[in-house]
Amino acid sequence: SVMKTSKAKTKVKKVSNKFDPNKFVPHERNSEDCEIFSFDKILSLIEDVMRQSKDSSSLMRIWNAVHSYQKSLEHKTHAFDKLHEKYEDLKINLRDTQKTASETVKEKLKVDTENTILKEEMHNL
Repeated sequence: SVMKTSKAKTKVKKVSNKFDPNKFVPHERNSEDCEIFSFDKILSLIEDVMRQSKDSSSLMRIWNAVHSYQKSLEHKTHAFDKLHEKYEDLKINLRDTQKTASETVKEKLKVDTENTILKEEMHNL
């Protein structure tokens, strides 16, 4: 029992040492400096430690927090993807509108030119 607790504490220390928050700052992060764990891997590690620990209620709260954060991040990622799709659609619509406007201006210029030519011809008669 004491041995299991000691092993669990050692495992938690090893895992926690890998999670230096300073390494997760995007502009400073270097893939060689840290290993990025997936949410599933983190949750699995917490479950492993929970099985070996007497204080599984605290670890369960940590597991719940990580799981909640994962779901929140998935939701925000989905919302971002939807917004990005709308943005791309708007860019396409803008290009189409600009093209139509450009064609309209060219057509108006052509009509104005023809109108001017016809007025000159009428004046010369």
